[in-house]
Amino acid sequence: MKSPGEWEKFSLCPGPGYKTLYSCGAKRYAGADKGMLRARSDSVKPFEQFTVDCNTGNYCTIRSPANGKYANDCYPMLRARADTVGSYEKFLIS
Repeated sequence: MKSPGEWEKFSLCPGPGYKTLYSCGAKRYAGADKGMLRARSDSVKPFEQFTVDCNTGNYCTIRSPANGKYANDCYPMLRARADTVGSYEKFLIS
């Protein structure tokens, strides 16, 4: 497995009832924009808030409360567009 580069690293930060993904490379919060997760916000608004569940075995899921969809990495970008959890919606968080 290849080590993640700076642009693949995010800090998972707790908020009141949600979590945020802060991009170490872009120095911005990731948010769900038209189903795509983009690190371009200086502040936390509803689209930058996520539910992260790591109690599902040896993986975590990331869900956007803004659209109710799970994030997946089916394409070369993260997208919050899945209704159910399959292999592309499972993430390792370390």
